Amino acid sequence: MADNRKAGTCIYWQLFWSFFKIGAFTFGGGWAMISLIEREMVDKYKWIKRDEFLDLLSLSQSLPGVMAVNIAVSVGDKLRGLRGCSRNNTAVIFNYFGNCRISYSRHYK
Repeated sequence: MADNRKAGTCIYWQLFWSFFKIGAFTFGGGWAMISLIEREMVDKYKWIKRDEFLDLLSLSQSLPGVMAVNIAVSVGDKLRGLRGCSRNNTAVIFNYFGNCRISYSRHYK
């Protein structure tokens, strides 16, 4: 049972790190992130199938709000429920706040 907990914790950090990297190094918003998210979730880790990814992408496009956050929350919910949603959401949004903070501090010295 301890192995299952470690594996579960590991996937949380993998999810967080994947969406943190995608959010940090993608310019152009949610549309630019789609291929990177697909590569990480479908091809690299094989957490979801391509058809499921397309369904989650359609769902996230139909919801109001930032598409990058919507797809991160959708993938997190699919994989790990509420905890997966909150970790992915935090990973994506943290980058936006960090970039704004850096820009603000450099501009208003």
